Amino acid sequence: MFFHLNIKIINLIHILFQGTLFIYIGLMKEKSSIYAYYLLLLLTLFILILVPLPKFEITYWDAIKLSHYLIFFPLLIYLSYLGINKQKISRNIYDFLLVLGVFIILYHSYKLYQRLRK
Repeated sequence: MFFHLNIKIINLIHILFQGTLFIYIGLMKEKSSIYAYYLLLLLTLFILILVPLPKFEITYWDAIKLSHYLIFFPLLIYLSYLGINKQKISRNIYDFLLVLGVFIILYHSYKLYQRLRK
């Protein structure tokens, strides 16, 4: 991690960029712009810059950090590769991205709302 962002900014990034991009790719499927996949690659690489390395403790935040490095990073790098190189992507993956995008927006909107109320 090279930068520390306020958690409210992180919520906004997830709402405005990640969730919206996942919904766009999920809806547009094969018709998604190649630039969407380049943006996905860029946002995925930001994990390396913005997400702290886990301390390998049994905590909520360590689980979040681990999931970003072990699940989301490789999955999104591979998906970016497929999209940029116009490879076949399963319709199930597109549907999953759509659902994940909606979930990301709802979850981070709720968390942002809670944090702004304090």
